[in-house]
Amino acid sequence: MAAFTFDALGVPIVQAPLGGGASTPALAAAVSGAGGLGFLAAGYKPLDAVRADLEELRACLADIVSDDQRASEMIRRMRRLLQRREVVSVPLALNDVAVSTIRLVANEAMLQAVTIDFAPGLDLPIVYGDVVQIQQVVLNLLTNGITAAASSGDAARKVTVWTAVATGPYVELGVHDSGKGIAEAHLRRIFEPFFTTKPDGLGMGLAISRTIVEAHGGRLTATNSLDGGASFRLLLRTDQPVTVQ
Repeated sequence: MAAFTFDALGVPIVQAPLGGGASTPALAAAVSGAGGLGFLAAGYKPLDAVRADLEELRACLADIVSDDQRASEMIRRMRRLLQRREVVSVPLALNDVAVSTIRLVANEAMLQAVTIDFAPGLDLPIVYGDVVQIQQVVLNLLTNGITAAASSGDAARKVTVWTAVATGPYVELGVHDSGKGIAEAHLRRIFEPFFTTKPDGLGMGLAISRTIVEAHGGRLTATNSLDGGASFRLLLRTDQPVTVQ
């Protein structure tokens, strides 16, 4: 995370983290934003021919610094999650994970007038994983689904969750929303770090979710449905426990 001190004018001075540099998008934004604020505070004008609204520009640069701090805080929290001590996976009933996570988002869904339907698979094999991390993945998928359904403009706002036996040594948990779907140009990038289609998004949730799932030997995929909306499929292994680093 970028560290900041402040000069007499209240302008932030960026200090690169030990062992790091301005190589990450978050830190690069911080350097650009803080540098721009210092440039303005010193009274310089980038282009004499352009009469920019300096107050608006200052506010924009301050937003860049603020966004960097939020992104860095999220990354730090996720690193703590992913860099915990070695955890041996435990047997999990995916239906139970789905039900408990749906309960966590029930109030948010109600506030957004979104209905959540759950279609549990019968006689599912046990899967293996870290319950906290897997529930975090499901929580992210449900939260995204609720947001997509609520912003669709349709009267029927709906998120459908299901579990089923999948091909190979996997059990599947799926989340489908009644939203507008994912633009084809975005679909291949949806799991990239810092890629987001949300105005206030950081683009880390799905990237971290896929990292967690793949660390468990599983898969996380996204597709558009023929009847509209997007579907995410989480597949976890049933054959043997894995060790999550």
